[in-house]
Amino acid sequence: SKPIFALAALWMLQDLDDLGLDDEIRPYVPELDERFAGVTIRHLLTHSTGITRDATPGRWTEERFLRWIARSPVEDRSPRYSVMTSWFLLSRVLEAATGLHRGEILQRYALEPFGATLGHGAFSEHDRPRWVLDRHTGEPAAELWWADDPEIAERAWMGSALRGRASEVLRIVSALASRPRRATLEPAMQDA
Repeated sequence: SKPIFALAALWMLQDLDDLGLDDEIRPYVPELDERFAGVTIRHLLTHSTGITRDATPGRWTEERFLRWIARSPVEDRSPRYSVMTSWFLLSRVLEAATGLHRGEILQRYALEPFGATLGHGAFSEHDRPRWVLDRHTGEPAAELWWADDPEIAERAWMGSALRGRASEVLRIVSALASRPRRATLEPAMQDA
């Protein structure tokens, strides 16, 4: 789901005249101070922001998570994969630049072009998994931190709460992974 959100961001940027990959993020996230000068959308997409903090927001409010990121040390711009920080900031930038909610961005720019009917949000009682594997221990766990609370699902980067059939995800992934399939896409999508 992370590449699908990145795809949505890239295709959206193709449509915008006043926002591009090399634009700084600070005008869109005013909570960030001068230490974040020079951090661009490209840095977010390539995990080379220099931001050293990374975590899932858990039960924090979005504002508290943003304050925590804003206090992060910012080091060199070498690639450093982050699970949440870059995706969270990217969604804030795109929302501020367009006025669209991150769910609308995902739907409009990554799902609808492929005819995918994926949704997002918290699990309902009837489709909630009984067990998932804890990624640290490999043991069955009763819940996912983001699956049991609609507010958390709303705050998380959009891939966290992606819902639907695996075949819908595979339809998108196969189009992106296959050069002949990519050649049948619109030029903006091919570029993304």
